Amino acid sequence: MSPSWKAFLAYLYTQEISFASLKSNGIPRTATKDVCSPKSMYRLAVKADLESLKEMAFKNIRSQLTPSNIVTEVFSKFAYQHPDILDMEVRCLIEKFTDPLVYPQWERKMEEVARGDCPHGALVVNRVMRLTLLERASLDENLQPSAC
Repeated sequence: MSPSWKAFLAYLYTQEISFASLKSNGIPRTATKDVCSPKSMYRLAVKADLESLKEMAFKNIRSQLTPSNIVTEVFSKFAYQHPDILDMEVRCLIEKFTDPLVYPQWERKMEEVARGDCPHGALVVNRVMRLTLLERASLDENLQPSAC
């Protein structure tokens, strides 16, 4: 039985769970019997319709996002498959964008997107643009008259 299933069953009995570090953090995972991937648990929680477990996994994923891994995570297949995760990660990316570690990764990822090596890259770029440009324009429009 996988660590995620074991942790899931334990959670059903105890309402407690321990999450492993995201692979993108670069921290080697040690074989601990009670630790599971927060992404795997999020998937299980969605399938089992367990909102509290889904929220715990969501919060854990969010807590592990750093300037070093945010670009990797926001462009991941997992984020693409889970709109709530994608939206949260896009907002986190925008918050961390000025960190010196983020922009060089963003540039490399944009090159991959342009080459077609990241099939769902357009979705991420569109969400970033919507949050940074459209919502900002909306705020500016409400605050001051347009010079155009």
